[in-house]
Amino acid sequence: MPSKPSRIGLWMYQACISLRCGLPCLVYTKMHDSDKELGKVVKCHDIIKEWGEMIKKANEEAHTTLFMDSYYLQQQSRGWLKENGINYLASIHSGRFGVLVDSMKSKVTSTGKYVQCFNQHTKESAVHYWSRNKNLGRKTVLGVGFEVKKKTRASKVIPMYDHYGSGFSNCDKFNKCIHGKTWPFKLQGDKRVNSNYIFTCILINTYHLWIDSAHVNEDRSSLQWQEFCHDLAFEMISQKN
Repeated sequence: MPSKPSRIGLWMYQACISLRCGLPCLVYTKMHDSDKELGKVVKCHDIIKEWGEMIKKANEEAHTTLFMDSYYLQQQSRGWLKENGINYLASIHSGRFGVLVDSMKSKVTSTGKYVQCFNQHTKESAVHYWSRNKNLGRKTVLGVGFEVKKKTRASKVIPMYDHYGSGFSNCDKFNKCIHGKTWPFKLQGDKRVNSNYIFTCILINTYHLWIDSAHVNEDRSSLQWQEFCHDLAFEMISQKN
C-alpha cells in the first residue's frame, strides 16, 4: 500500500455485519489490485454496487443500512443507491460534496455543536458535527433511511453522526481481531499473503459465528480462541479420517 509508511501490505475492500452477540462477521472482501498501466482499475462505484446487490438480497428478510467512509461515496453511487432503494449512511468530504459540506460547516462555529438538514424531495438527511475531540475534528455525514422528529428532550446522542460511528466500526473491530493472528500453512509470494489473510478471516468468522450460536447453546459462549482452534482442528482431522 503506497499510503503506508513502509509501502507494504494489502488493500482490501471489506463489508462486515454485526452478529446478535455484538461481534463482527466479514461478509465481503476483495483485493484492490488495480494496475493503470495494464488498464485494470477497481472503481469505488463498482464496489458499492457489489455491496448494494448483497443488501438487496438481505432486505428481503431484514432492513439493512450500508455504512461507508468518505473514500467511497460520489454522485454516481449516490444516484444508484437511491434508484435501488438502499439505505446508507456515509461520511462525505468537500471534494465531492462541496456545496453541502461548506454550507453546513459555515453554520457550526464552535466545538460540541452540530447542524442538520433534510431534503424532502430526495429523503436524504445530513449532519455536520464539530467534535470536542481534537483528533476527530469536523465530520459531515449523509444518508437515507432516517426519520425527522422534533426534539422533545435533551440528548447526548448526535443524530446520524453517532449512528455512523457505531455502524462503521464493525470493520475496524474485525481487523483488530485479525491483528496478531496468522494462518499456519505458508505459501510463497503474493499467494502466501492472500492465503494468510483469507483463511485467517474464515477462521475468525467461524469463531464469531460459534460464539453467536450461544444464543441457542450457552455452553459455547465460554469457549476461548485457543481452545476453539484446538477443538476445531481435531474435529476436522477426525472427520477427514
